[in-house]
Amino acid sequence: MARFPTVTDLANAPLDEVLHLWTGLGYYARARNLHKAAQQVAALHGGKFPETFEEVASTAGRRAFHRRRDSLAFSG
Repeated sequence: MARFPTVTDLANAPLDEVLHLWTGLGYYARARNLHKAAQQVAALHGGKFPETFEEVASTAGRRAFHRRRDSLAFSG
C-alpha cells in the first residue's frame, strides 16, 4: 500500500513491478487480477472504487474468482 496508495497508482504501475512486489506471497494470478481490476477501475470509474455490487463484481479479479469457485463447486 505504501508503493501504490491509490487505485490509479496501481493501475499505472508496470505489471512486472507489481509482480516483483508480490514476491513471497504466492498466487501470482491474484496480483495480475488485482492489477487488471485497478486498470478497469481507473479507466471506467475515474480511479474511484465502484459503489454498486454489480460494478465491483464485474472487475477482472472478481470474475476470475467466481468462475474458479463455480467450477470447483459444481464439478462432478
